[in-house]
Amino acid sequence: MRKLIMLASVVALLAASVASSALAQGQGKGKGRIIAQDAYGLAFNLEYDANGNKAPNWGDAITFTVSLTEPWNQVNVTCSQQGVLVYGAVYPLSPVLSLSSANWSSGAADCTAVVMAFDSKKVLASLSFTVAE
Repeated sequence: MRKLIMLASVVALLAASVASSALAQGQGKGKGRIIAQDAYGLAFNLEYDANGNKAPNWGDAITFTVSLTEPWNQVNVTCSQQGVLVYGAVYPLSPVLSLSSANWSSGAADCTAVVMAFDSKKVLASLSFTVAE
């Protein structure tokens, strides 16, 4: 588990630097657009939309809006292709998450974002979404 968290942290930091660079160059489209939201106060926002289709695709960048009454400390994001984990990141450790990784070079993936409680391992909210090619 610790290795997965460490890997997720490294991936997230690298992804943030790539996404931040693209946004800084004025290439971001769809900034701040809420794409999906659960009933408990978790939403993800499309910060960079490479093809302008207003939906998450491989290589796009997202952030999260968490509106919960209970204290939380992180949103864990994982994505898989055909059951194989290809992406892991932690928000807000990485403020902008680029939807790509060394293990995810292209293609669609099924993703889940899980909000964790500040003082426990309790799941406060979760949101599943699909990232297209």
